[in-house]
Amino acid sequence: MPSSHPRYSVRDTLFLVWSEHVTTPEDILVRRTSLATSGTLNLRAIQDVVAVMADELKWSNADRDKALSHTVAILMEKRGQSTKRLVERVSE
Repeated sequence: MPSSHPRYSVRDTLFLVWSEHVTTPEDILVRRTSLATSGTLNLRAIQDVVAVMADELKWSNADRDKALSHTVAILMEKRGQSTKRLVERVSE
């Protein structure tokens, strides 16, 4: 699965999961990369990070869905991102 963000690849996500022991998507998006603060984060990129982590860490579909919902909620609450804006960036 290719990454939908031009600055970060699937390999980047896997590196963070295994070398930095990252267990949550928001840790990657908010703390370990500049994605959340760059103004380029979109819903597709969030979904990609969640999907890579879910596959690698053997999450169930329910855990994958919960991680996606929680990550979007965190971004909305703590970073002032709106779901509408995250979706709009997908088409930019």
